[in-house]
Amino acid sequence: VFGVGNSQWQTYQQFPREVDALFEHCGAQRAFVLGACDVDGPSFDTDFEEWLTGLLRSVGGAVADGEEGEEVPAEAEAALEFLVEEPGAVAPGPLFTGVREALEAIRKAKVDAVKALDIAHDNSREINALEVAAESRELCQQADNRSVRHVTLRLPEKSAGYRAGDHLEILPVNDSSLVAMVLGVLGLQEAAPVRWDMKKAAGSNRSARDNVAPLREKMPLIHVTAKLVLEWIPDLAAVPNRKFLGRLARKAKDDALHARLQALSSDQDKYKQEIATPQLSVAELLQSCAGKISLTIGELCALAKPLAPRYYSVSSSPAGAEDARLVTVSVGQLQFKTGTGRTHRGLASTMLGGLAVGSCVPGTVRQLTGNFHVPQDPLAPMVMVGPGTGIAPMMGFLHERESRMKKGEKLGPAILFFGCRKREEDYLYREELAGYLKSGALTELHVAFSREGPQKVYVQDLIFEQRTSVWRLLQKPSAAVFVCGDARAMAPDVRRAFQRVAQECGGKSEAKAASMLGAMVEGGRYLEDVWAS
Repeated sequence: VFGVGNSQWQTYQQFPREVDALFEHCGAQRAFVLGACDVDGPSFDTDFEEWLTGLLRSVGGAVADGEEGEEVPAEAEAALEFLVEEPGAVAPGPLFTGVREALEAIRKAKVDAVKALDIAHDNSREINALEVAAESRELCQQADNRSVRHVTLRLPEKSAGYRAGDHLEILPVNDSSLVAMVLGVLGLQEAAPVRWDMKKAAGSNRSARDNVAPLREKMPLIHVTAKLVLEWIPDLAAVPNRKFLGRLARKAKDDALHARLQALSSDQDKYKQEIATPQLSVAELLQSCAGKISLTIGELCALAKPLAPRYYSVSSSPAGAEDARLVTVSVGQLQFKTGTGRTHRGLASTMLGGLAVGSCVPGTVRQLTGNFHVPQDPLAPMVMVGPGTGIAPMMGFLHERESRMKKGEKLGPAILFFGCRKREEDYLYREELAGYLKSGALTELHVAFSREGPQKVYVQDLIFEQRTSVWRLLQKPSAAVFVCGDARAMAPDVRRAFQRVAQECGGKSEAKAASMLGAMVEGGRYLEDVWAS
């Protein structure tokens, strides 16, 4: 048994341990130790490979040389997905230089492939070009210290729509400086034509989440620029894992570099000191190898971790909106210095915050958190907890409640606990919240300012402070609690605060209060939309 999880979650490795114990209880013989991988840790990419090697050795199986061995066929095939055309070659069809045109070409190719294969294929949630419908606006009063942008996008006409509480999935773009850096290492011009053959992607590191897979054999070749490939395919800002270093060692043209890369790949302490701790990026590593490696753009895309989508809680609702295709998100701007001295900026947040009206970004709407929506029963009480950008889905909920009120529906009470640092610094949606209070869509608003007084005050403190009114609502069978924000500290602290409320106001023991919260979770009445920060 090998468990993969995130140590920021309360239930980290709980289920793998239960499975392991159950097998043992049933009389199974443990072939190898219970393995564990923390995706929040520095070595999660190689933890499984090391565990698998130990497992194979323990049962007498063959262990392949995972670092310097011969290139596996699937890996070699994946490297052919992107091929730079020979100088002077005339590419059939257009050369796509922008993501909007490339996405449209892929969409049309999928439609043709579905017809040719005569299969069912749901394309309502596929990645599309989302248009920037309005200039983004700053939500913080003092953006010098912190910046959160309110971004408005328009969904395509034939999209499946969305609900308040859904998520926007965005494909980010690599920083232009990193793209330029890698183009230089590969010896390519921005406009160099690259042939994209999706049939070769079966062995790539993107194939596991590739929704083209069933259609791949019917997908035509398309031509894109080298710049476009490096902007959207490999994660150039990611810290390379040890497997990447071992594979890159095969591309070294001199013995010294080969030995250095191999040492970094095989020595965990050396890897941690020189790569993981200073957060050396793939682009910086390649730049340090410039002129000493033989690497194609296809090989890079096959070896590097692909750019992963980013998810943002939707801060709007289509209910009562003039344009139901408009969707908004609240995007915190991330920026910090790495150990190498490079200024790292959040790829998706920087991109979204700086897009001009009319430009586009690849994305779609997803429902990731089950019942994280306004209750169908309009009289159901709502207790919402959303500090920082965790307020985003609550804004969509309040918009929907206000829309219901305008239709004449009678609503149950709604309490919001919001948290920020200072009233005049990062009080997000201050005016809008005042408007919802005035209209009655929001019945109570409690704001925790963590940097304003002599003592830090957080949302969990206010929940307990308002325990009488909170408990009154929690006793209603239809009451629902919604929590959005940080999974590491905030979410567990908030749950403990509600548990304390049940103990203090309901006279419950610690165990019974915890059981009550657990029952609310099981019944879909305590809902979390939280993320690891």
